[in-house]
Order: sequence, then C-alpha cells, then structure tokens
Amino acid sequence: MGYNHIHICGHLGRDPEAKQTQSGKAMCKLNVAVTKHYNGQENTTWFKVVCFGELADRCIKGLTKGCKLSVHGEMECRSYDHNGETKYDWSVLMRSVEFHTRPERKTQPKPTPKTEVLDPWTWDKTENPAESDYKWETLPAQNHPINSPWKKYPSDTFTKD
Repeated sequence: MGYNHIHICGHLGRDPEAKQTQSGKAMCKLNVAVTKHYNGQENTTWFKVVCFGELADRCIKGLTKGCKLSVHGEMECRSYDHNGETKYDWSVLMRSVEFHTRPERKTQPKPTPKTEVLDPWTWDKTENPAESDYKWETLPAQNHPINSPWKKYPSDTFTKD
C-alpha cells in the first residue's frame, strides 16, 4: 500500500483559470509558487494545481493573483501522445485549501444584483489574523459535521478523547 500526499504553501502566480469538465462539473487550474531562501539565494518552484466541484467554485470566487494559500492534495501524473511521442504532465490534485491572505478589494469580482455570490472573506470578523484562516474541505455536504464546505478550526478543537 502506498501513500501520496503533498502539502504546499505559496502564492498564486496568476488568477485562477475556470474551466468545466465534459460532464459540466466546475474545474479550476492554479499556478502556485513556492519560494525558498538559502545561502543568500532564492529558489522558486512552480506547481500546477487542479481542483473540481464546489472547491473549484470557491477558489475561483475567493482567490486572485498574489494570494497566499496552503494546498493539501496528491500528486498525479497524466500521460498523453504528442506527435507520436509520449509526454507526461505532473500536477497536484487539490483535496483541501487554506487561504492565508485576502485578495485586493479592487481585484475581487463584483456580484451582479441578480445573482447571490458567497464572498468567503466577509465571514471573517476576527481581529486576530492568526485566527482568521478558514479551511475548505472536499467532503460531501451531507457527511460534513457543519453541513457546509466552510469549517473554522479553533486551536482548541482538536482534543484527545
């Protein structure tokens, strides 16, 4: 039995790219930059990240270029044929995400009066930034403890029984 899990924390290199699968399910592509500093040098690694469904919708509505976020997921490799040659494409399949910074107000999409858009950043009323991170889970709503894709994890939530 194997284990495939990746956790990256970085910044979006560009705005999320919204797409749809052939079955009509929402899909979002992200480019996340992770920069390391060592020996006075800077090294940036770019990750292609893909998510689907409600998680994709929330990322499209709540993220813009430059936002800091943590992505939890698994690495996946897809192969395809290009001019008779097999090519391989690696990406991170996102299972959950945590937003660490808010997008600039001027870059947030403005909802039209006819459609109701859930703005995740208006939920946060805390003064302490350390307590203001929200985590989205990809569990189905009927199985989710709060019946919502949003769940705030206060520091005292995880206790050993």
